[in-house]
Amino acid sequence: SHLVLPDGFIDELGPAVNSGRAVLLYGPPGNGKSSIAEAIGASFEGIVYIPYAVEVDGQIIKVFDPTVHDIAGEDEEPKQKVRALIDDDVDDDDDDVPLRKEDIDERWVGCKRPVMITGGELTLDMLDFRYDTNSKFYEAPLQVKAMNGVFIIDDFGRQAVAPKDLLNRWIIPLEKRVDYLALHTGKKFLIPFDELVIFSTNLSPADLMDEAFLRRIPYKIPMERPSVEDFTQIFVRVCEEKKIELPEDLLDYVLDSFYKKQGEKLASHHPRFIVERILDKSRYTGCEPNLDHASVDFALRNLAIRGGEDNEPIIVNNPG
Repeated sequence: SHLVLPDGFIDELGPAVNSGRAVLLYGPPGNGKSSIAEAIGASFEGIVYIPYAVEVDGQIIKVFDPTVHDIAGEDEEPKQKVRALIDDDVDDDDDDVPLRKEDIDERWVGCKRPVMITGGELTLDMLDFRYDTNSKFYEAPLQVKAMNGVFIIDDFGRQAVAPKDLLNRWIIPLEKRVDYLALHTGKKFLIPFDELVIFSTNLSPADLMDEAFLRRIPYKIPMERPSVEDFTQIFVRVCEEKKIELPEDLLDYVLDSFYKKQGEKLASHHPRFIVERILDKSRYTGCEPNLDHASVDFALRNLAIRGGEDNEPIIVNNPG
C-alpha cells in the first residue's frame, strides 16, 4: 500500500508470490524492483519456527542468525498448546479431565518469516556451509537461513561470480525444491528448498539466462517506467512523507523543463531524489526547505552528469 504501482500490477504479481515459485523482476533501473521485492517479504504474516542449530552426522550446523531472523514479539507468539490427557482409568464423561500445558520446544525460536537480501557481494561459496575451525561448527548458507521466507537476489548479473555459474547452482533447487549440501567430511545430504526466490535485474534477461533456466522461473514480470499520473502521485507522497509543501506549478515545471525539453524519461526514484537533494541544501544553508524553481534546478543538476558528445547530460537512473 505504500507503493505507487501501475493498474493491474498487483493482480499480475499476486499469483506469482502466492505460488511460492521463483520470480524475475526486470526493467529499467530506479523504477521500484528492489522496493517491490522487499515489500513482498514484509507482506507475509504469521511466524515460522527456526532451529537454533541442527546436527548432521555428528556435525553442528548453526541456523539461527539474529541479523536475519526477527524474533516474534509477545503479541505474535502462539499461545501455549493445551492438550487433554485422559488416563486409562478415567471415563470419557468424567468432568475432571486433567490438562497439561505443552510448551514449544525451546530448541526452536518463533520468528517472522525471514527476508534475505543479497546483491553484488553474492558469491558461490556463500551458498555452501562455512566451517569455523575454532568453534568447530558450521554456519548455514544463505538459502538455509532464508528457509520459509524470501530470498532476494538484487542487481542480478552484477555479482563477482558469472551469472551462468550462479544460475547453474540454482537449477536443481528451483526445479526440485530440494538442495544438496556437503560437509567438510565429505558427507552429502539433502535439505528442503522451501522459499520464495526473487531475482531483480535492470539487465536484459536474455543476456543473463539461457532458455533452459528461463523455463525454471515461471514468473517473469517487467517493471516499466511510471506514467505521468503515477509519477505525480509518487511526488506528492514523497512531499507528504518529508513534510515539505508542493507548489501547484512545480510538477508542471519539472515535467516541462527537464523531461519534455531535454527528452528525458521518467523514473520512479526521481521524485525522492529531487526532494532529498533540496532537503540536503536546506540543512547546509540553514534555511527552510522550499520547492522553488531554483532549488529544483539544483537537484536536477545532480541527477544528470555532463559527458559524452557535445557535453550532453547522462541521466543517472540508479544513484548510489
